[in-house]
Amino acid sequence: MVEAYWIGSPRLDQISVPAIGNSMEERFRFKSDPRFSSLAEGVLAGGVPHHSFAVFCIYPWVGLLGDDRRAAQALTVLDRCRIRWGKVIGLYGDQVVVESTPLAWDGHRLDYGLPETETVVRSIDGVGMASTISVGDWVSLHWE
Repeated sequence: MVEAYWIGSPRLDQISVPAIGNSMEERFRFKSDPRFSSLAEGVLAGGVPHHSFAVFCIYPWVGLLGDDRRAAQALTVLDRCRIRWGKVIGLYGDQVVVESTPLAWDGHRLDYGLPETETVVRSIDGVGMASTISVGDWVSLHWE
């Protein structure tokens, strides 16, 4: 189930809409009362208990994209928190340089932007969770 939550799995198809809806009702109605109907609509539209659903439907950051004072921060949080991918173009000890495609916000639509290069943490003092990584590999990214 941990794998299904983070990266998806056919196991998510085994969870019924009523089970998801009841869980959402129990966990989030009291926290998001005015916004709860949009969460329920997300479940009815096919939302499943996956990290992406939490990032784009439960967290309040998507709603903050429309606030000019908070849009840049909201876009950063959404982009870093989503599970994204990148191609390894360099390895430097505990850091990996990847080319990835960030999210972009044009004031009306959330979409993919142009590819960018970023440096991410692979390990700390040589201790990390990733197995051997080579230039040219594709990796999953979460935050930095």
